[in-house]
Amino acid sequence: MPPDLAHAHSGLNHTVERLFARRGLTTELEHQSVLLERYRSLLGQLGLETAPEHTRTPKRRRVH
Repeated sequence: MPPDLAHAHSGLNHTVERLFARRGLTTELEHQSVLLERYRSLLGQLGLETAPEHTRTPKRRRVH
């Protein structure tokens, strides 16, 4: 990752931790989980539905 992008990414992670996390987040997955949880909460407050967690689109089989 280019240094300027890595620096910006680090700044965003710090902001997410400061605003939404009760403890330090150590992994990218933890950061994403916090953001997704907040996103779903906001959608719920607006009365909008969210997709169920861990949904997968079935893979299409190739027809030869």
